[in-house]
Amino acid sequence: MRQAGKYTITLQDGRDPLPRYSQGIITHKELGMLSQDLQRLVGDAKASVTVSREISDKDYGSGISAHVSVSLSCNQDQATVVDAFNAAKELSGTMVEDAFNEAAESYTQNRGN
Repeated sequence: MRQAGKYTITLQDGRDPLPRYSQGIITHKELGMLSQDLQRLVGDAKASVTVSREISDKDYGSGISAHVSVSLSCNQDQATVVDAFNAAKELSGTMVEDAFNEAAESYTQNRGN
């Protein structure tokens, strides 16, 4: 299975002073693409697109936050770079919302402890 890139997620739930990190690879499944469409996107992989997003709900620095960075390798032509950017933007948006919801749930559960 060919990979298109990688992701990094950072969560902070306000109770734990150290953030939690997770990393992984991005394949056609995460991008919602067919395998052959991913191969066309990645091509010679001489270009890279990175999109980062953050959502936070903090009061004077205390609270929850989620940060996601998605990097995709792609061909160098402008149309493919635009396609890679749009795919990274969509995936990072979904991932940061999921991560923020996870941080919020953890914060809510730990608030009573």
